[in-house]
Amino acid sequence: MAVKGAATLNKLLIAIVVIALLGGIGFVVYQEKQKADFIAVQEAKVQAELVEKRQAEASKRAEIFENFLNSFLQIVAKEAKEYKHGRAVLVGLILPENLRNADYITENYTLGEATVMSLRLQMDKIMGIFDDADNQFDSIISNWPEEDTREIREGWDQVKQNHTQLYVEYFDSEQAILSGVLKLLEFYDAHKTQIGYDEVSGQLTFADPSVEGQADDIKLDLEALMELQEEMLAKHNIKADEPATESVTSEQPSEQ
Repeated sequence: MAVKGAATLNKLLIAIVVIALLGGIGFVVYQEKQKADFIAVQEAKVQAELVEKRQAEASKRAEIFENFLNSFLQIVAKEAKEYKHGRAVLVGLILPENLRNADYITENYTLGEATVMSLRLQMDKIMGIFDDADNQFDSIISNWPEEDTREIREGWDQVKQNHTQLYVEYFDSEQAILSGVLKLLEFYDAHKTQIGYDEVSGQLTFADPSVEGQADDIKLDLEALMELQEEMLAKHNIKADEPATESVTSEQPSEQ
């Protein structure tokens, strides 16, 4: 009986030990699971914070680019407005009512030369804005991650290309027109003693028909240049009575 009792006791002790061991293992497994869950939660939290940080940085970069673009367009629009004013002054110089007598003709020719020079300088200034903006853009994105600036760079390149192309075409046509206006004023000045002004018709009169014919030829050439410019602007969906330099700056590029 003593032996049997001892065996039973041993079994009981073994069972207790096994249960204890299993319980310990279960507790360890539970601890490990808790630890793994905690790590997973922390990693998810870190990932979420990283995503949020990247989104905030991307939003900030987009805002900086938008401000840069708006500033660029505003500067061009300001210079374009000045160019438009000078261009209007020049066109006004060849109106018959502003060429009523020889003194007016000489004054207008002198003013025309100065105005054309100013307009050509203004053209150079406007085109220079693109180079300055390009350098500023490169400086802005120099410290940004390349993979995050690819679309922004493509957007800027597209805006710059579209605007530059229009300005180059517009100013090329303007150069010819300015030369045409100056040629007409120079011709009038050279023949000012033979030119009069009819108050009734509002047109110039010429003592020599051959001089009138030459003046008409110069005016026809000038009108042809203006028509060519009209056609060029129409390709860009700009009306001839709109200044090309203002119309292009009113376009807002799609954000990349």
